[in-house]
Amino acid sequence: MAMAIMVPHYTVDDLATFPNDGNRYELLDGVLLVTPAPNAAHQVIATRIRARLVAAVQWTGLAHVVGPGVVVRAPNTQLQAANGATSLSAD
Repeated sequence: MAMAIMVPHYTVDDLATFPNDGNRYELLDGVLLVTPAPNAAHQVIATRIRARLVAAVQWTGLAHVVGPGVVVRAPNTQLQAANGATSLSAD
């Protein structure tokens, strides 16, 4: 018989208690996601992708490229948008 693993659940307020150690701490439906900070190569690639998105949608008026930023759906979800790669409809 398999034993269930208990996964702790956190709130957006709990994020303030985690260390400022260079890792990215995010919540998705109360589950903690920890990832390392992006390196320089990642940032260069993300910036190039953002520039392409802007060229493709923002200047045509079809959408807006925004970020970087944080998407919060309190109390159990807080995610960081990746280097400006989030698009919003112009409507």
